[in-house]
Amino acid sequence: MRIGVAQISTRAGDFAQTARQMVECSERAARQGVDLLVFPMTALCGASSVGPVDREGFLLDLAGCVLGLAEDLACPCLVPVLTDMGGTSVPDALLIRDSQIVPVGLAARIEAMAAAAQSEPVDERSGTLPELELAGARLGVAFTYDDLDVYVDYEYDVDVIVFLSGYGFAVDDPSSALGTSLTEGRFMADAEATGAWIVGVGSLGCYDAQVFCGSSFVLAPWGELAAQAPSLEEALLVCDVDPSAEGPLEAPLTPEVYDAPLMTWSALAAGLAGTVRQLGAGGACVVVDDTLASMVVATLATDALGPTNVGVVLAGEGGPAAELVRALRIPAANVEALEL
Repeated sequence: MRIGVAQISTRAGDFAQTARQMVECSERAARQGVDLLVFPMTALCGASSVGPVDREGFLLDLAGCVLGLAEDLACPCLVPVLTDMGGTSVPDALLIRDSQIVPVGLAARIEAMAAAAQSEPVDERSGTLPELELAGARLGVAFTYDDLDVYVDYEYDVDVIVFLSGYGFAVDDPSSALGTSLTEGRFMADAEATGAWIVGVGSLGCYDAQVFCGSSFVLAPWGELAAQAPSLEEALLVCDVDPSAEGPLEAPLTPEVYDAPLMTWSALAAGLAGTVRQLGAGGACVVVDDTLASMVVATLATDALGPTNVGVVLAGEGGPAAELVRALRIPAANVEALEL
C-alpha cells in the first residue's frame, strides 16, 4: 500500500482555497501512485469548532465543500472534519473515493451501537474506533492519545494506524512535535505494542492560538522510521507500507535528536508570523528597552518576520537595547529612539 500525507497549511473556514490546495495535492499524489492520501486534522475546520451562532452556516458551507471534493479529488483521500454532536465538538474523518463519502468515525460508532444492541454489554471503548479495508491493508484511525491507547489495549486487527493529531505544540508534551521528537515521544512504543505501522499526520500553521509544527512521519511496526516530513514546512510525504513485512527496512531513516529549546523557539516564531498574517499586517512594531523581556520579543519578531518587517521604538539611544537592534540588522529607518 502506498500512503501519502499532504502536510499543508490552510486558513480554517476558507473552503474554496483549501479545496483547491487539496485537489492539487491529490493530483500530485495520484501521479505518484498513492492509494490513500491523508490530510491534516486542521485542514478544513481548524483546531476548534465555531460558535453556536455561526455553526449552521459553517456546517452548510463545509458540506458543500466536501461534496465538491468528492467530485474533484484525484485519488482516495481521508479528510478530517470537526462535527457537532449535542453541542460537543467531535473529530471525524471522511473517506472519499469514487465520488463516495464515508464518515469513518461515525460509521464505527453506529456499528458498535448495533452490535451492542444484539449482544451482551462490552467496554464502550473497545469497539468504537474505525477499522477499514483499503488497498490490501486494514486501517485504523486515531484522533487522540486515548485512541492510540485503545488500539494498544484492545485486539484491533489493523495493519496501519493513521494518527490525525489535533494537538498543537506544547513544551511539556514531546509527542506534540511528532516526527521531530520520536526519540522522546510515545509513538515508537505504540508501533511496537500494536504491531502496526503508525502514520503520524501533522497539521501545519497557526490555528486558534495554537501552533502546529508538521513533521508527519511513518513508523514501521518494529520501530524503524520509514519516512518523515520536515517541521514547519509544507510537504507531500509518500511512503510504501507493506503489512506483511517483518523488517528490517532496507533504508531506514535515523530519528532526529530532539532539541526542545530550538523547537519551542521555532514554534513561537511560526506562531507570531501566522498571527501577523491572519491580522492582515505586513510587519510588527515593538518597544525595546534594556529589559530582558523586551529584547527577547524584538529577537523573536525579527526571526519570525525578518528585520525589514520590524519597527522599533527604542527607549534611549545607547545601552544593551541599542546594541541588540544593531545586531538584529533592523534598518535605521525602522527605528525611532526616544530620550527618557
